Amino acid sequence: FFFFKQKTAYEISACLVGSEMCIRDRPSIYPIIKPAELNTLINQGASNLRLLCCTFVLPNSGLTKTSVFEYQRIPKSTFFDVDQIADQSTDLPHMLPSEQEFNQHMQRLDISNQDKIVCYDDYGLWGSSRVWWTFKVFGHKNVHILNGGFPLWQKMNLPIDKSPYQERSHRNLPKEAYTFRKNSDLIKTFEQIQVESYKSKHNKNNEWQIVDVRAPERYKGLQPEPRPGLRSGHIPGSKNLFFNELQTADKEFKSVEEIQAILKNAGIDLNKNIISSCGSGVTSCILNAALEYIQFNNKVALYDGAWAEYGSKPEYKDEEIIKKINHCLLY
Repeated sequence: FFFFKQKTAYEISACLVGSEMCIRDRPSIYPIIKPAELNTLINQGASNLRLLCCTFVLPNSGLTKTSVFEYQRIPKSTFFDVDQIADQSTDLPHMLPSEQEFNQHMQRLDISNQDKIVCYDDYGLWGSSRVWWTFKVFGHKNVHILNGGFPLWQKMNLPIDKSPYQERSHRNLPKEAYTFRKNSDLIKTFEQIQVESYKSKHNKNNEWQIVDVRAPERYKGLQPEPRPGLRSGHIPGSKNLFFNELQTADKEFKSVEEIQAILKNAGIDLNKNIISSCGSGVTSCILNAALEYIQFNNKVALYDGAWAEYGSKPEYKDEEIIKKINHCLLY
């Protein structure tokens, strides 16, 4: 496949502050890290290692984000609340915050732009992939996803902290250490999605393709949305690839070769840029992480509003879309 990078993106050395030696994270392919590798890092006691529990659950699932974290967690981890570290000025769920808001949260959580960050989810890859993408949007490159999440960590009988949760002591670093820069090119708006949807439907010089990772029943409009007030269906011109197809029963990413084949079978053109979408901008990040994992060499962006936004809008006719945006992008 000529459209993949020739060298492994994870071939980097990481000299962690507080460790006695320079370690190499070669056994895994970026952005994933295996449980055994993470356990080694924890045992080395690096002061700039930050473990983030990023658990996310769907509405009406009967689960809560912190129900597991409160009584058991990976040692030295901190909870990253996707709903709290978000734009609070909108009714849309967990939209990415502004640069200023994100930096304030990072200072509060004592997460610096020099830290090595590992994200995990109590139920697999959902929240961890979303938070990995969030840090990518804010320019942080040394951030990883725990393959298999907390379930695989438990299955491997690795250490678990069951004591009452206590926050780590704050390092009180200079303010610039908590400064991150937002790259808005990695995010698509509703108006941009309208343009790309129109192009895809009419094959008008469409360099981007929209991939919806919701379950096929939701994509086809055969199953109600978990959030009230949303119509069923999908973005016109989008393709469907259920995110579950990208992971194993143990919530690990499948092999590079398997993922390449799955993408091809879903009709996704790997020579074109990809915009991922889902119900609310969380599970779509599993696709984004999988694309990074297979070293996809084109652009990837997230429709952050996702179906929570698109499904709350009226259906626009092509003529209305053209009239609305005839001064840009289409011609």
